[in-house]
Amino acid sequence: MASKKVYRRGHIKSLPIITLGEGNYLADTSKISMKNATIMIDGRVCPVQIMDEQAKYLLRQHQPRPRTGFERAKNGEKYHSIVNGYCTEEYSDWDKNQYDSGDYVTDGQLSDAREVSWSIHNMLTQWQALHDEPINWNVTNYKGSIKWKIYCDYSATKPLLCVKSENFYRDAWAVYFSTKEKAQEALSTFHDQLMWYYTEYLPRLDAPPIVNKPSWVDCTKSMSRKVVNKNDLTIREEVDT
Repeated sequence: MASKKVYRRGHIKSLPIITLGEGNYLADTSKISMKNATIMIDGRVCPVQIMDEQAKYLLRQHQPRPRTGFERAKNGEKYHSIVNGYCTEEYSDWDKNQYDSGDYVTDGQLSDAREVSWSIHNMLTQWQALHDEPINWNVTNYKGSIKWKIYCDYSATKPLLCVKSENFYRDAWAVYFSTKEKAQEALSTFHDQLMWYYTEYLPRLDAPPIVNKPSWVDCTKSMSRKVVNKNDLTIREEVDT
């Protein structure tokens, strides 16, 4: 009795896809068991049939990736660095080091927004240093270890700027304050900038926009921003229990 070759699920994954049967993948795949496809083996184009699940997998794998703004520029194209301004990609060691540092984007609007977001973080850090005490992360008792930070709550009908206590956990890039009063003072000082950061700033080109947000004057070139409907915004505090 001849043995029957069994094709396990995912067996076709290594095959390079050229086309999927003309228009077939646009049909109702729940009612189609097989699809026509074309593969290339050693330079020869061969028609084959593949299962629906394999076709779906291959379509997902070969979908164009949305542009994020962080892709490496082509040789001779422009990219933006906050530290160095606009530069021309030369595929040199210097450019590679710049790319590897993360301070490298290929979209002008994204670079402007990133510069504003960095400025907001720098201003908060500076304000904390000039108006507050240093934060001690070595304290192990619960009461003495309380610090405060600013964050945004997106679960409400409008984004809420909040201050929240923290004990033994430290978030990356978060600016901490020694007391609730200092955190609220900083929030009030940079209220409009923080609301822009939490409701307008998108860290990459393919990020979905924030839907539930107040109306703002779009002003990425200036640190001066105005709230159109400030009465809809609430400042609240949260304390860990």
